[in-house]
Amino acid sequence: ILIIPYFGKWPSFIDLFTASVERNSIIDVLYITNLDLPQKQLNSHSVLQISFAEFEMLLRDKFEKRIKLVNHRKICDFKPALGYLFEERIKNYEFWAFGDNDLMFGNLDKLLPKLLEDFDVLTFHNKWISGPLTIFRNNKEVNRLFTKSKDIEKVFLDKEMLHFTECGSKYPELVKGLDILKSNEGYYLNEDFFYVIKNAERNGEIRFFQNH
Repeated sequence: ILIIPYFGKWPSFIDLFTASVERNSIIDVLYITNLDLPQKQLNSHSVLQISFAEFEMLLRDKFEKRIKLVNHRKICDFKPALGYLFEERIKNYEFWAFGDNDLMFGNLDKLLPKLLEDFDVLTFHNKWISGPLTIFRNNKEVNRLFTKSKDIEKVFLDKEMLHFTECGSKYPELVKGLDILKSNEGYYLNEDFFYVIKNAERNGEIRFFQNH
């Protein structure tokens, strides 16, 4: 199940996204949103209807009373925590994912089953964690990987979006060949989520797939 917090109004291209989901039996979508479903007949889509303020309160109750969401972009830093945040809601799924609705899926029914057998975390960018789609085995250990970052309190309390989910703004360095595990000092975020995942892989805690 793909969990997408989304507030405001549906984008003009939402029908393209929903159609690509509906053509794949392997994936459902759960929207955390103030909106109704964009179409009535969507078998693979559901909503947990809450306001933006209520979502902020949910984060405060679960994590840290001082959390303040000053804009919608800050939600991106909380993507790795969605499986834990909505653990009870998704308990009947083998896998969950975070992602976006500004994309179209190809034939996931063909592409994913073997990968899901062999890996615990799957991301679809070859340099960092992919914010548009990353998939996790739905279990207690994997759902709490984000807590292993020494920077997690800083991430949750900073009002700015820190790109924690992908690589903490180390994009140019990673393109040039930065090893996230060896050369990670001197940045505002030393332990972004990509670091956490690669470190867990190195320690034998997870099987990690990373590729375009």
